[in-house]
Amino acid sequence: MPVTLTIDREQRVVYSGFLGVVTEEDFVGQIAKILSHPSFDPAYADMIDFSSTTELNLSDPILEASAKRKSIFSLDALHILIAPRGLIHQLSKRFQEWAKSTRPNVVVVYTRSQAYDCLRDYEERRRKGRSAEA
Repeated sequence: MPVTLTIDREQRVVYSGFLGVVTEEDFVGQIAKILSHPSFDPAYADMIDFSSTTELNLSDPILEASAKRKSIFSLDALHILIAPRGLIHQLSKRFQEWAKSTRPNVVVVYTRSQAYDCLRDYEERRRKGRSAEA
């Protein structure tokens, strides 16, 4: 199962796109790929795209453990899950609920367009917060 990884320094986002059938190994293994990427910055937003996923084979215990495990991203980083349909959307919402203490900024959306709107809004709030501190 292919997984794409793109780190966009300009937009400050780590994008992981899961294609086809996703296994637990694919899902959990993506963390190591992100950590080993030379452009990874834990302050960037985390965008996980399931829009090209046909099947998500994750058990509740693995999903819950992943959600409750300390994130490789900063605590205030934005995490966007693009989950356009059915069970994948339900599992993403479950992840969001379980991750409240480890990832307080998880958003589940239906489309890439919504995801980039969230990212833009988050970055604007972040910039305003920094300028208010100065």
